[in-house]
Amino acid sequence: MRDMRYEAFYWRPEDPKSPKEEIFSLPEFAHYLEGWGRPGNASVVALNPRDGEKIGAAWYRLMTPGDPAYGFVDTVTPEVSIAVSPEYRGAGVGEALLRALMQTAHVEGFEALNLASRREIRRSRSTSVPVSGSFVFRRAPEP
Repeated sequence: MRDMRYEAFYWRPEDPKSPKEEIFSLPEFAHYLEGWGRPGNASVVALNPRDGEKIGAAWYRLMTPGDPAYGFVDTVTPEVSIAVSPEYRGAGVGEALLRALMQTAHVEGFEALNLASRREIRRSRSTSVPVSGSFVFRRAPEP
């Protein structure tokens, strides 16, 4: 999970990467990992079928107003993160992960998920599971 979180943080190949332990110690990063497994947390992992190597992960986490995440919307909408190892990007792994995570959220009773981009500050919430190969997202109200 930690390695995938690092990949999610540095999803652009041209971004210079700080050492993992330095990033993991930052408060704005640590709150994504501390206490993992509490209610409102879920994850899915993609494995390479040839060797079982972890090649991607997607997860969501409920945050609180006292410890909001980057794209915090409210206390009932989990924030989504997706990470795919660089050599597997563009092969549909991220889409498959998002589909599986949205299904998990649906089963767990969440009505929406928050997917926020780190750089562009676009906030979107999904209000349904994928239909016919596409995702339904809408812009969330600004906080």
